[in-house]
Amino acid sequence: MVLRPGSAQAPSAVLRAGRPANIEHSAESNGAAMYYVYILRCADDSLYIGSTQDLDSRVKTHNHGRGAVYTLKRRPAHLVYSEIFDTQAEAVRRERQIKCWSRRKKEALVANDLMRLKQLSKSHS
Repeated sequence: MVLRPGSAQAPSAVLRAGRPANIEHSAESNGAAMYYVYILRCADDSLYIGSTQDLDSRVKTHNHGRGAVYTLKRRPAHLVYSEIFDTQAEAVRRERQIKCWSRRKKEALVANDLMRLKQLSKSHS
């Protein structure tokens, strides 16, 4: 898994095992398929979570009104966070996990606030 936190304006560099990676391409240079989980911030400040194999193309699709129905009326949507996985199953599992989180926990993930994320992950029993 590779974490890619970023702002609505420009995402920061991808980190893979502590090394910066090129974020301009949606596939690794060795040609292996990569799968992404991403978070978009919509015009109404809501967050949309999805997964794809081509991150750049998918974000453009959302903003051209051909993406999910949810983002259709909430354009423009800006990429604020993404993670890279080796398999589609891993990406879909992570997408489902994040979708179940509270808004506060999603915002902590987007902000790369690991301390807050850890606090929000603690059991409330």
